[in-house]
Amino acid sequence: MYPNKVVMKKFTLILFLLIGLHSYGQNWTKITLATTLSIDFPSIPQIDTNDEIRIYFVSDSTFAVAAVLLKNPVNMNEIIKGSGLDEYYEGMTAGTLAATKNSVLLKSSSITLEDFPGCEIIFTGDLGEMTDVFSISRYFVIGDLTYTFTFRNFDEQVQNDLSRKFFNSVQLIK
Repeated sequence: MYPNKVVMKKFTLILFLLIGLHSYGQNWTKITLATTLSIDFPSIPQIDTNDEIRIYFVSDSTFAVAAVLLKNPVNMNEIIKGSGLDEYYEGMTAGTLAATKNSVLLKSSSITLEDFPGCEIIFTGDLGEMTDVFSISRYFVIGDLTYTFTFRNFDEQVQNDLSRKFFNSVQLIK
């Protein structure tokens, strides 16, 4: 006996609901980055650090998120005052794409975090054995740090809810 269409539709709906609740409703962890801002991660991130860079990273079989703090080697106040910030973000974009094999830039746009101008890029590329990985990166210069937030989707289906929750959780600390 095969289940009827109504039962299968209900089962499918419940299955998608449970998957969505597991992904979206998991216990997210708020992390304070430097003293400037905070961000929520889907679980407690791994942290890798040295004198100039700190990386917070969470990954599973379907997605990866990362926050990178890079101590700026030059006085960013001079760059921010002029049009140099756009050029700086263009360099960040070029570096990100160069570090991703077979990268294709899908979109680049200016964004803000309150009064701080930033840049968002959406791109695909190969990571190891995985091909056409969908990625979103956002860059912000705040004080003497460059913040990079990245969401990478390893699954065929883009996890919009997870990426939206990750990026929307970025908050300045006042």
